[in-house]
Amino acid sequence: MTSFKSILILVILCPLLNFAQVEVNWNKQIPTDILWQEVTALGNLIVSSREGLIGVNTETGDISWSSRAFGNLGRDAYEELPNSPFFTVTTNNTLHLIDQISGKEVFNSENAGLQKIASYYLLYNTDAILVAGTDHSGEPLMVSVKMSDGSLSWSMNEEFGRIIAANEVGNQELLIVTLFNNYKINADTGAIIWKETNSKEAAQIDDMGAFGALLKKAANNLSADMDIQLHFYKPEGGDVFYLGSQQERQSGMTSSSGATTVNYTNHYNAYNINDGSLVWNEDLEMKGALGQVSFLDKGILVLPDDGNRTKINLFDYETQEGLWGKKGRGIAIKGGVYDYMESRDGILLVSRTANKDFLNFLDPIAGVITFEKPVKVDGTIVGIVPLDNSILYITTTSMNILNQHTG
Repeated sequence: MTSFKSILILVILCPLLNFAQVEVNWNKQIPTDILWQEVTALGNLIVSSREGLIGVNTETGDISWSSRAFGNLGRDAYEELPNSPFFTVTTNNTLHLIDQISGKEVFNSENAGLQKIASYYLLYNTDAILVAGTDHSGEPLMVSVKMSDGSLSWSMNEEFGRIIAANEVGNQELLIVTLFNNYKINADTGAIIWKETNSKEAAQIDDMGAFGALLKKAANNLSADMDIQLHFYKPEGGDVFYLGSQQERQSGMTSSSGATTVNYTNHYNAYNINDGSLVWNEDLEMKGALGQVSFLDKGILVLPDDGNRTKINLFDYETQEGLWGKKGRGIAIKGGVYDYMESRDGILLVSRTANKDFLNFLDPIAGVITFEKPVKVDGTIVGIVPLDNSILYITTTSMNILNQHTG
């Protein structure tokens, strides 16, 4: 016989103007172990328990629904969909779309023909959930489901291979980035607008015929469980989009702790959004892990993370020529950049070394750092607020106001 543990759920009302008085609105005993609970944007309480998933009315405390199919559900398997009455649950290679008000399942990826899920993407602007995997015959299958009502919009059997990213590019169009190709797809119908190789190397493999197809299959299989770092950028008003990727290489050297040293490089390619063609003859490469990118009037500002000593640079949109520093090799700053903020007078750079954070101020017109020395920061920067003649920055330990002209 299963023994149950009583857990008391309390919902309290705290008047904003009188924190001293706390009134219990209702209490409810749930006869099972509670794993986690979440209040949705619509005000519904979702409770995960050993026995199942439970919906609770926050006004009355009444149990609105329960589903024993989702017992012992981990928090990472649940995701609420913004601007939607639904949430997703992922279990055993199946994606479920659940109505948070009724608890009813409105979409099930297995019922839609997907035996195994490789990846899924939440595309809020196009009201879609894109789910990719294989069908019951082992053939590739992608389906698009409406977030707003759970209905199936379209399905397709294109052999994408390893999908790395899916992005919305406006005009109800999607960009699908795979290991070897980029696709532009009509978000409403699933029709492929164009398909192009995403590098010269990928084009060369295509030219190898059957042997090239074998190489691509092997690469897709090997990369199936790899965490591939890739960022998508599309400046407003332009016809070019950019993909930034990261490569790592073990140097053969070891640190004082005995760990193998890993070196990173970040790479950028530019593509025409209208036909998918490559804009540059070669990719743009910088030392360091993939970091921040800003698109300025004169070029692309690349802010990588290369450990204690990082170089930042501005590159010409057409020629890829470095525009800052000696011989265009960039400006050195202390630490790797992990955040930045643009202001009227320039750009505040936030960087870190192994044990310290720093602030620098960049003049993007002159291409120089204006502070004589970087500002040391206690803790980690968690917020930056521009003021009239200064900058408020918030760390994990303090709040400070910075003179952006002098540091």
